[in-house]
Amino acid sequence: MKKVLFVAACLMFGYGAYAQDRKIAVFDPDGKSVSDGMKAIVREEISSVLVSTRGYIVLERQLINKVLEESKFQMGGLVDDSQIGEIGKKMGADVVFVTSITPIGRNLFLSFKLIDVKTARIEGQKTAKTEHGEEDADVVARRVVSEMFAQMRNTSQGTAPQGNSQLGGTTTDALLADGVSVFQNGRKLKPIEIKALMTNTEALRLYDKGLSRRKTGSALMWTGIGIILAGGVIGVREEEAGVAVVMLGLAGSITGICLRVSGKNKINDAVDVYNNRRYASNYKQELRFGFTGNGVGLALNF
Repeated sequence: MKKVLFVAACLMFGYGAYAQDRKIAVFDPDGKSVSDGMKAIVREEISSVLVSTRGYIVLERQLINKVLEESKFQMGGLVDDSQIGEIGKKMGADVVFVTSITPIGRNLFLSFKLIDVKTARIEGQKTAKTEHGEEDADVVARRVVSEMFAQMRNTSQGTAPQGNSQLGGTTTDALLADGVSVFQNGRKLKPIEIKALMTNTEALRLYDKGLSRRKTGSALMWTGIGIILAGGVIGVREEEAGVAVVMLGLAGSITGICLRVSGKNKINDAVDVYNNRRYASNYKQELRFGFTGNGVGLALNF
C-alpha cells in the first residue's frame, strides 16, 4: 500500500509542477471622481477575465481587504509601484493588478498595470478611453485586459504579431493566442470562426492538429486519473496489483498531459503562421507514444 501512495504522491507533485500558476491580487481601481459602484464593476470585470486566464490564480477579495485594512492602506494612499508591491507581498501575491480611472470630459480614461511584487517591475501596461462615459467602462475594461494578457503572453514567447510587439495598440487582422484561446481585436473567437479565417492554410492544419491533441490528451489524462484511483482501491487488498494499475494510470495520465501541452503549442504555432511571423518549416514537432523492447516509450521530436 505504501508503494501505491508513493506513486500517487509523485503524480500529484507532477501536476503541481505542471501548473505553476501565479497568484494575482486585483486592487480596487483608483479614481477620486469616479463612483464606488463604477469602480466595483470595473474591478469585477477585470477579475472575471483573470479567472479565465491560464497561469494565474486570483486571490480572494476578503484576503485583499483584510491585508489592506491591517496595513492601514487605502488605494489612494499607495504612493508608488514599489509600495504597491510591498502590499502585494503581504497578501502572498506574485503579481498585483492596479487600475486608475480618470474622467476626461464625458468619458473615462482607464490605465491598467501588472506589477511584479518582488521586483516592482511593470510587466504589462495598457490604456484605453471609453466612448460612452461610464456606460461602456465595463466592456472596455474586459476587452483591453483580455487583449493585454494575450499580447503579454505572445510577447514573452517572441510571437507577437508584426507591428504589435508593444502593449499599446493592436493590429486589426492579427490573432492573439492566450493558452488555447484565440482573440482578434480583443474578442475571443470560437473554433468555427478561427477555422474560417485559416481556411486551406498551413495554419489550419496546425490548428486542427492542436485541437485533436488537446481532446485526446484530456481523455487520456482523466482516464489515467480514474485508473490511478482504482489502483489505490485495489492496492488495499493486493499491493502488487494495485501498484501495477497505478503505474498504468500514471503512464496514461502523463501522456495525456504531454498531448495537451503539445496541442496548446500547435494552436499557438497556428496563430504564428497565420500572422506570418514564422515559416511553416519551423513547426515539425512530433509527439510519439508506443511500445519498444524496453517497455513504454514517449518521445517529443523537434
